[in-house]
Amino acid sequence: MGPRIAAFAAVSASMAAAGSCAAPSAPVSALMLSGTADPLVPYGGGQVGFANRRSRGSVLSVEESARRWRELDKLPAAPSSVRELPHRLAADPTRVTRTVWGADPAGLQVELLRVEGGGHVEPSQSQRLGALYLRLVGPQNADLETAEEAWAFFREKRARP
Repeated sequence: MGPRIAAFAAVSASMAAAGSCAAPSAPVSALMLSGTADPLVPYGGGQVGFANRRSRGSVLSVEESARRWRELDKLPAAPSSVRELPHRLAADPTRVTRTVWGADPAGLQVELLRVEGGGHVEPSQSQRLGALYLRLVGPQNADLETAEEAWAFFREKRARP
């Protein structure tokens, strides 16, 4: 979609290692959110799938995916900010670190929300998932609302002509 969009957000945010889609060619801001303990889409890259069933292909690591978007956007390798989010639920074994490349919220940015110990499920304080589901997909973080994070990221962005 190139210059027609200003930004995108992806949960379980790896990129395909090989695919039939054209490589991105226009700068776009990216919000990526992934759990390091995702049993379906491995944070470190590799085969996508569940419980030794047929592979659905392979993905790059989340860090490599973020690097590719950062380079496309011509952002520096050093992040403009890195911080751990406040922890909200004592029983939650996960933690979130926010890394942002690009200091201007109205400009190009790549933001990575790394959920240490998080599974294949979007973080939420209000929409908690059941124990059976979480046994399949891994722990759910409670330190943020994914939709609110996406809106905060999108709010100032504008498509580039």
